[in-house]
Amino acid sequence: MFSTNIPKTFPKRTVSENSVKGVREAYLQSCAEKPAEATVLPRLTLADFPAAKTVYIAPNGNDAARGTKDAPYATFGRALKEVAGGGTVKVLDGIYQIEKTVAITEAESGKKGAPVFITAEEGATPRFTSGKIVPNEALVRADDAKFLSEKDLARLNRFNAENSKNVWAADLGALGFTASDFDLYRSGEVDPCLLVDDKSYIVARYPNKGEYHEEMSIVNGALQIVTHPDGQKHIKKVGNVRAGISSLFYAHRYDEGGWEIWIDDASYLDRVLGYDTEAGRLWMYGSVYEEWNRVRYALTIGKEDGRYYMQSDRPALYGAKELKQNRFFFYNMLEDLDDEGEYLIDPDKLILYIYAKESLDGKTVTVATADYPLVEAKGAVYTVIDGLTFFRSSGHAVILKDCDNVVVQGCAFDGINKRCVGIIDCSNCALTYCDLVRSYGVTMTGKKWLSNLTASANVVQNNKFRNAGEVAARQNGIHFGGVGDVISHNYFEETTLYVGTAYESLVEYNEFNRGSQHVRDNGPIYTNDNSRGLHIRYNYLHDMNYALYGIYLDDFSSGHYVYGNVIHYKEDVKGGKCVNLHNGIMNVVENNVCINAADAGVLNNANYYAKTVNGISQPGGALAYRWESIAKDRLVRNYCNARDEAMRGRYPLYGWFIDIVNQSIEIMNANPNWDPGHKRSPEEDLELFTRKPSFNIYERNLFYHCAKGLDVPCIGSENCNAADNVSYELGTDIGFVDEANGNFDLKPDSRVFTDIPGFVRPPYEKFGLTE
Repeated sequence: MFSTNIPKTFPKRTVSENSVKGVREAYLQSCAEKPAEATVLPRLTLADFPAAKTVYIAPNGNDAARGTKDAPYATFGRALKEVAGGGTVKVLDGIYQIEKTVAITEAESGKKGAPVFITAEEGATPRFTSGKIVPNEALVRADDAKFLSEKDLARLNRFNAENSKNVWAADLGALGFTASDFDLYRSGEVDPCLLVDDKSYIVARYPNKGEYHEEMSIVNGALQIVTHPDGQKHIKKVGNVRAGISSLFYAHRYDEGGWEIWIDDASYLDRVLGYDTEAGRLWMYGSVYEEWNRVRYALTIGKEDGRYYMQSDRPALYGAKELKQNRFFFYNMLEDLDDEGEYLIDPDKLILYIYAKESLDGKTVTVATADYPLVEAKGAVYTVIDGLTFFRSSGHAVILKDCDNVVVQGCAFDGINKRCVGIIDCSNCALTYCDLVRSYGVTMTGKKWLSNLTASANVVQNNKFRNAGEVAARQNGIHFGGVGDVISHNYFEETTLYVGTAYESLVEYNEFNRGSQHVRDNGPIYTNDNSRGLHIRYNYLHDMNYALYGIYLDDFSSGHYVYGNVIHYKEDVKGGKCVNLHNGIMNVVENNVCINAADAGVLNNANYYAKTVNGISQPGGALAYRWESIAKDRLVRNYCNARDEAMRGRYPLYGWFIDIVNQSIEIMNANPNWDPGHKRSPEEDLELFTRKPSFNIYERNLFYHCAKGLDVPCIGSENCNAADNVSYELGTDIGFVDEANGNFDLKPDSRVFTDIPGFVRPPYEKFGLTE
């Protein structure tokens, strides 16, 4: 139904020798092989595909009816049966409570030139949720609720004797809810969703969520409330932290015990020690090692010999340590139901509590507990889902699996506990013109396309991704993997684009406003180690005020092209870097504009490699720990597909790199007493284990008001090319259109075009949404 204009295969990277000539050839080739920009897809309309048949559905419909607007069907299953092979399902206004996943298979699909078009009736806003409505008559003031015990009321009023007067309660068991509805809640996997009219409520917590995200933090041995973001990074390892450490990079392996933290000054825990933990599990959500590793923990809290302690049921990734930016809050306790917009469900007694000072009479209260997709298309073809609203659901909203030519467009997603949209092993599928807010966003994967690196040509374009961190701090607007896909012209606000197992795809013309406000060790555009050949170009990252990095090529990310991007820090963010390369090879970073980076414009952080003095590996450096845990294990395990012929044929230098890694592992296995802290031989130690990142290219980048321009270890070496990069001091008139108001477009007569020969102006007019 559409064309992306992206090549089915990318050219072969020919450079394979460690020389200046080889690096330069690689750069010239990279300039020549830049693909054309992706086609901007229009929003499909019914006029594009005149339907042979149109049927209607409505919340109050009847599957025995005629399916007309006056006599609509009740279910999608009935409607889709009527239009299979091509036709239109018009969805009338109202709230659709989906109690069973709407399934779309090939049998319910359309065909080329005659898709099945599922669309909102003109002027209607049909809304879909997995929730069940709690009738108004079932909600009573807690003080008047005969199904509450005196102990329940005492817990409500423990810290404020007036709380129960502002809490409404409902007996969910009497309404047909069962304990199985809350199994995931009881295990800490997911919270039920609660909606009062259009307002999303949050689970009762301490500290409360006010104007800023107030949470707890341990600093200098004391438990404190911190207001986030504070823009500062304070690191202090202390002796009062002990932790069980999970297997590196396997946070889900909880087989080594949890962490334990002893706190010298914990006056804030006096409140927590007053909880009646026998009535339910006390949960903590947050981070205790690095802030990006925010996890739910079940806690035991106590006091012994005058000191407080917290013990978790599971270990934290790497362990635990004291950092101010490691923040958390306590929740799931009735004692903390004390703030407008909070709720709590007792999953054992099946009682709902809502804190609301005003009456809930006339309000629509919806509880969503189910962990299933609202819509799942499996093997579907030529289908359009258009103009629908999905809100407050505990499971996924829309999942596409093994689909071809399926488009989700013009839809709204609000408060989805899992993914709004999953595009899994699909081809020629698209998500366009959608609005995703307070939700986990989109996951796109394409494992079956990796073996021969053939483009699957999926598109995520012209969508708004906003505030995904409100659901969980480390969540992303898009989690992206696959081959030959397009992420373009999207708007990201306070959220990120995470690149996973992705190859030879386009990330272009996106606008990122501020990036993540919850995680500093992050960037609005983040790639992990198992990605290759992306063109990350012409993206606008602006007003960044918390994340350390703009474009972050993490953990051996290699073979990427980063060019034509504009990256702007609103203020001097401590540690701010526009582009960060973390140990990768064969990356091209050229023709970018970097503004206000308080650390460096472009940094190559090579700390996964041994540091040497006079050619000898130094004990205690990064090598001893990092090589064993990452390069030897994770690097080779995740990159095993480099052994495939398609991968080696496309990236011969990468095949060379993997051969080096394999040689080193063979040496390790043959020498079980090998000590990376001491020189064994030039061949085994220096050559194999201390090789720095190589074949990276840095050319024609513009740095304005940056502490440093380039901070890369290869300057002057034969392993990289760094040329024609220019730095300007604050106040230099270099020809921005309107620097005072944050418009860093370049005037035609800007001195940059003289100072940096061949510099190409980033296309400001194309950044972001096209509509």
